[in-house]
Amino acid sequence: LKMSYQDADQRLRKLRRKKSNLEDQANHLNAFGEDAGSNVYQGISHAENIIANVEKEREGGYLMSAIFSVSSSDRDELMQRVNDLIDEYAGMGITLQNTYGLQLRSLLECLPGSRRYVTEFIQDVDINAVTASFFGNRQELGDEYGYYAGRTLSGTAVYVLPGLAASGAALTQSLVTVYTGKTGSGKSMAANRDIYEAALSGAKVLLLDPKSERKDICKWDEKLTELGSELNFISFSTKDEDAGKLDPFLLFDNRAEAVEVSREIIYYLLNINIRNDSAKSSIVTKAVKRVGQLAEPSIRFVKDELRHLVNENDALPEDHRPMALELASILEEFEDVSLARLIFGKRMNDENVLNYANQFNVLQVDNLQLPKKSTPPEEYTEANIVSVAILFSLTAYMMKFLRMFQNELTVVAIDEAWNFFQNPAGERLIDRLFREGRSLFSPIYLMTQNLMDIPSSMRGQIGTAYCFRTDIPEEIETIQEFMKLEDSAGLEDMMPKMQSGYCLYRDLHQRTGVMQVRILQEHLFDAFDTSIDVRELASQV
Repeated sequence: LKMSYQDADQRLRKLRRKKSNLEDQANHLNAFGEDAGSNVYQGISHAENIIANVEKEREGGYLMSAIFSVSSSDRDELMQRVNDLIDEYAGMGITLQNTYGLQLRSLLECLPGSRRYVTEFIQDVDINAVTASFFGNRQELGDEYGYYAGRTLSGTAVYVLPGLAASGAALTQSLVTVYTGKTGSGKSMAANRDIYEAALSGAKVLLLDPKSERKDICKWDEKLTELGSELNFISFSTKDEDAGKLDPFLLFDNRAEAVEVSREIIYYLLNINIRNDSAKSSIVTKAVKRVGQLAEPSIRFVKDELRHLVNENDALPEDHRPMALELASILEEFEDVSLARLIFGKRMNDENVLNYANQFNVLQVDNLQLPKKSTPPEEYTEANIVSVAILFSLTAYMMKFLRMFQNELTVVAIDEAWNFFQNPAGERLIDRLFREGRSLFSPIYLMTQNLMDIPSSMRGQIGTAYCFRTDIPEEIETIQEFMKLEDSAGLEDMMPKMQSGYCLYRDLHQRTGVMQVRILQEHLFDAFDTSIDVRELASQV
């Protein structure tokens, strides 16, 4: 790399001269009835934008050029490597030249103290491009200080400060962090590390672990001994003492909120769409509101209220009464599924198992049977449907948790978040959690397989994103659009080949680059690895 500093005035003079030359070229061709071409007009527009920014910020810059040296043991391999290098950068929109004349001048330019001999490929750049190098990651990433998160392709360390978005000190105050990527790409590793570091920094953390990986696979209770009694696993099972623990009327002191969450759960179980099933929606709403008026309300009484509506005069139109009975019968069938006892069971233990004094709380549901992402909703089993409904109740649990510590940094993390985005009711719950987090300045972490799982209307609330390996063209296009990268960024070639542990990272300052997530402590690496395949392979060696 060859760099030379220029102050703001020098930079402006050169930029204006280049802009003027491009305008003269366009005007000259127009005089002869010819078009200068889009690249000339794009150059003029680009120069105008840089000039406006330099005039405003009064920041100096650098003139920078790069020389690549290619070596090999024989000529054929050398030419192959040269051609591979040219093709690689052509995919990123960068043209490399290797004529003999340029090679000679480049050699002379590399001598200490020499002047510039190659002037055709000089780039006007700011300090970020200089510090992060001309190729690979082109910007500094991360926060000024915090815990060590990884490094860029140029070896620059990346730091992350938990709660920075909530402090109002970053360019983006969006409190949502998203982790996406294929299984085994490093998504869970990065998310687990960030959640752990947030707890160490003093945040109250609630992690929803619907597959019980942190205890059953990763053995956090055995390996993260430094957390001591601050690490609290909260398991919800089919045992009698856990019956009714996720009843919304137990979770919320506010009756209106309990009614709202109960209605969302029942809508999902009965597959009711507000727009398309207005009659069913009206019937269920009446029944849930009546339960909310009871002295000791419980969601398990909704089926009883549906039947009471049928027997009361003028409570329902005549043609709605068979519908109410059918809804009550379907609801009763779901209650017979074993895990449904968590929501619909009679409360056997009035003590709340969530210990609010703990720093790090992990919510786990025994034998939760979540559907595979590839399974269409119409093929869900009863157990699948009840399991997703339980997630709705757990989300309500999280909202209650956020409100308990309004004067402290509070973090909520959700694994397998794609389950919520399979239906409108789940989307509404996550949107409500986003709004709750925003109002209380509480960061929300979501782990899901694809960025496109999250509706486009909600992606604007994402502040930080870790996008790991994917080979889905639509997902790569979504990532490119979300991170505002140009078509020449080469994501379609890079994302499918990205090694495990590497990701495309966007920080709170909306800077984007490739980062290698690094976890230096061996016991943490082992504890944060949720890959069963890796563990099975290691046990065989």
